[in-house]
Amino acid sequence: MLTANLLLGALSGLFGAVVMTLCIYVLNKSGVHFDILYLIGTRFVDPRQKSKAYTVGTIVHLLIGALWGVLYIILIMGMSEIPRWTLGLLFGFAHGFFSGIILSTVADANPNVGNGKAISDPGMFGNRWGKSVPFYIFVVHMVFGLVTVISYNWMYISEMIPRVKMHV
Repeated sequence: MLTANLLLGALSGLFGAVVMTLCIYVLNKSGVHFDILYLIGTRFVDPRQKSKAYTVGTIVHLLIGALWGVLYIILIMGMSEIPRWTLGLLFGFAHGFFSGIILSTVADANPNVGNGKAISDPGMFGNRWGKSVPFYIFVVHMVFGLVTVISYNWMYISEMIPRVKMHV
């Protein structure tokens, strides 16, 4: 019987979210309008305080990633499966689909999103932010799933290996 380690699930989800956030940062710097961190941050911070909004958005995004990591591990282990990279990609794809649909709802709940406001409405799958954004939503979530599952596997297996104490 496989057992899940929820702490390792959260840590692996956090690590997956860090890698995903770096990918989003690179996309934004390369000209793709994919400003999810600012969108999240302005829900809690005045949009005129850009650096504070990005900081809060990044922290919230990382915490959400840790929660998703726990969910991935619960679901994978509940299926009595070993967390494999293929499942990470599959779960990441499904996660991207879910997130793309929810994006418009998150934007609707943010008072700073809309015409003439601090952030333009991303629409479903971020399609109003650009034609390539829906593709990147899937890609970054698949990266998240891959990194989360691989890092969980690595941490879980290394936790199971007995440590040999060296006496000097």
